[in-house]
Amino acid sequence: MSPTAEVNLAGAVVPCVAFDLDGTIYFGDTLADGAAHLLDSLERWGVEVIFFTNNSMKTRAAVVDKLVGMGLPATSDNTYTSGSAVGGYLLERGIDRVAIVGSEGLVAELASGGVRVTQTGGDAQALVVGLVTGFDFSHRPEILDRIPAGVPLIAANMDMTYPVEGGRLLPGCGAIVRAVETWIGRPCDQVVGKPGTFMLDLLCREHGLCRTDVLVVGDSVDSDIAMARAAGCRSVLIDAAGTTGHVGDTVVVRDLSELHALLSWPDDRGEGSRA
Repeated sequence: MSPTAEVNLAGAVVPCVAFDLDGTIYFGDTLADGAAHLLDSLERWGVEVIFFTNNSMKTRAAVVDKLVGMGLPATSDNTYTSGSAVGGYLLERGIDRVAIVGSEGLVAELASGGVRVTQTGGDAQALVVGLVTGFDFSHRPEILDRIPAGVPLIAANMDMTYPVEGGRLLPGCGAIVRAVETWIGRPCDQVVGKPGTFMLDLLCREHGLCRTDVLVVGDSVDSDIAMARAAGCRSVLIDAAGTTGHVGDTVVVRDLSELHALLSWPDDRGEGSRA
């Protein structure tokens, strides 16, 4: 569905705002301060909202359920995960059988899109690595001994950590990818999630947007902001310890309430009306 309005930030007028989730919209099961108010305002203004996360552990449907349970306007059409993006990436390249080091949620997400996860490994056309809790770096997954030599190694993302409640950071998908790279003796062939631009381009195609139509909001310079800069998108960095301002062409705010205060909505006369 095409957006019906645009939002103005520091002179940039865009019809869509794409939000990272972990560390931006929520921390674990806790909604970020200002998130509900900002999203409600964007919905009332008619600005398109997209949710996209590098977390591959849960299915897209589970992420939608979590957001809806928090009272947020999430649907299967406006929510993307690195797991669902991996599924799209594989099918675009004619790959429908993969071996996997990852969560049951990632297995289910790939299966829902028509990608079969092989348990034997011998007929795998690719090896996919995603985030999984309780990963033991001292244990080599048996599937690695059974996959054909030279099949592409595809990572859901390269985030070394991810945030949870209480300001804690846990080991992320990137740490697991590095272990797998070491075990198989070669580097990853493709990173589908942020900071790669595949997920952004996917949502642009599906929503009839150009890259420059999207304002990216996230908490990671190395992931969210790096992707936005690579794609030529406007970006906002959420930095609780920072000061509102700019780092290059990126607007920096302490939280979503500060972002709300900076946004305005151009009306039909071309005049800005403060949020």
